[in-house]
Amino acid sequence: MSFFFSQKETKGFLFLLFETYEIIDRGVSVAIKSQEPLKGKLACSKGCFNCCKTHRDIPVYPHEISGIYWYVLERLPGNLKETLKLQLHEYKRGSQCPFLIDGLCSVHLVRPAACRQFNVFSRACSPQEDPYYTRREDVLIPERYYIQQAFLRILPFYGLANTGDPEMAEEFIRSQARVLQHIDWMALARRIK
Repeated sequence: MSFFFSQKETKGFLFLLFETYEIIDRGVSVAIKSQEPLKGKLACSKGCFNCCKTHRDIPVYPHEISGIYWYVLERLPGNLKETLKLQLHEYKRGSQCPFLIDGLCSVHLVRPAACRQFNVFSRACSPQEDPYYTRREDVLIPERYYIQQAFLRILPFYGLANTGDPEMAEEFIRSQARVLQHIDWMALARRIK
């Protein structure tokens, strides 16, 4: 049973959530393939977590927050869950991503779309560098079509029907954005058993 939904509702929500992430991931793959010839080889690789430490304004949407809650409460292994609980209790607003533990994303499966889409070409980031501000030309430009399709797909989470209007879906979902580092994650920490 999930924190936000009944068991039946959870299955429906998770289907929507993972479907939106699949759409976003497909869009990232398409964008990388189309931009690599112009920008150089993708510099991001497994084990790199510079952006998790340097970015102070990662956008996150309510459906993603619900996904993080579900994952932490229902799927995170016990030892990692306890470490995360302690970390969330000590978390200070505006710090590095609260889900970064020992250089790994503890919620990688349900990481926000912004994290999925943030990729850098050319060369690896310098320590403490946020390439969005230092060399934006090396930052992946997400494919808007895929973003809009994902936003259309998740509309039922917000009690809205998929009207097929990608502009409306994008405008509405973006209006729901919050900053991951400004959320009171203590509420999640208190629910971790």
